[in-house]
Amino acid sequence: MWESEQANRLDEEVFKKWIDMRRWDEAEALLRKAAEEAPYDSGILARLGTVLWETGKRREALEALEKALMLDQDDVQVIEATIKVFVAMDRRKDAEDILTAYMERNPWDDEAKDRLGQFLTQQVSFPSAATSPSPASRPQSSRQDGFESRVLLQVGEEEFARQKFDRARICFELAHEKDATNAKALNNLGVVAWQQGNTTAALEYFQKALDVDPMDGEILLNSARALGELYQWDTAADLLQLYLSRHGNDKEAWSDYRRFVQALATPWRAEGLSEKVADVYVEMGRRLADLGDYQGAIEAYGRALKISSDVADAYYGLGLLEQNLNRNEEAVEMFRAALEVDPSHEQAAEALQTIREKNDEPVSDASTSSDLSAGGRG
Repeated sequence: MWESEQANRLDEEVFKKWIDMRRWDEAEALLRKAAEEAPYDSGILARLGTVLWETGKRREALEALEKALMLDQDDVQVIEATIKVFVAMDRRKDAEDILTAYMERNPWDDEAKDRLGQFLTQQVSFPSAATSPSPASRPQSSRQDGFESRVLLQVGEEEFARQKFDRARICFELAHEKDATNAKALNNLGVVAWQQGNTTAALEYFQKALDVDPMDGEILLNSARALGELYQWDTAADLLQLYLSRHGNDKEAWSDYRRFVQALATPWRAEGLSEKVADVYVEMGRRLADLGDYQGAIEAYGRALKISSDVADAYYGLGLLEQNLNRNEEAVEMFRAALEVDPSHEQAAEALQTIREKNDEPVSDASTSSDLSAGGRG
């Protein structure tokens, strides 16, 4: 794989010349260009990591090698390059885990065991080709999964920075599969969902991340701000208070905290608000309903109708809530109200027809006053 797949991306003769002459800068430039053309070629990345190490760029070397290892953890040359640099960086434990995990997957590769084992100053025991790994050796695989999860997390963050959100999401999902205790992976999945406009899904990921690590500052902050977007100011303020107890110098977080507390304390008035604000409350009602907060959704729809009594979607949303509560007569009233405001409201018409079809008798045309619409239409 190493040579054949790189033939059209890397001039091997020129590369070998720069390496033999120890002209690392030229070798690095050549490899960087090849890596741009083939960012998922593990062989190129492993070589780049080795050259970066030689030029003293340790952080970049580590990133390149970890990515190479994630892409192909069974390429012996990738394993060798990674172990050499990890040992030089005094990351011996990671080096041992990588080597042991490789031998568990390839117990017949005695040549690799001998060659790679020499890079470690301490003797590492490997399972023999004749036997499967013993139970005592299995924790090494667990540690390998944790290591790979961290690598996938890093790759995903790089993809996110490039605005490759789908690639980032896949990396974070794989990172979580590798290590279910990786709270950062769950947090980052939430960030991706948030970036793509799905605040409800984002909050679900943030809550799962908090279950794993309830004191992580970044997760607390993201959770609070997502809750704020969904108008759950009390819980958002509580989380920010917890965050600020450890990050008291975060001015933006203090600003958010004051805003949430003010929202809780300020009496709400509809006077002077435009119909666009009514649309915002309708969207709020939808989101709260999706979260199962029916009381909050009813309040949001009610506020929309206090701003303007001609918001058909608010009546429709209230109708759905009544329907979910098995209060069909009240639901019918809300759907009819939506159609009075907007006779072309297809969803309200369909919902009304569905209720009629389910009833043994036609629903009475007589409308009754609903406590849900009190103060909402006048």
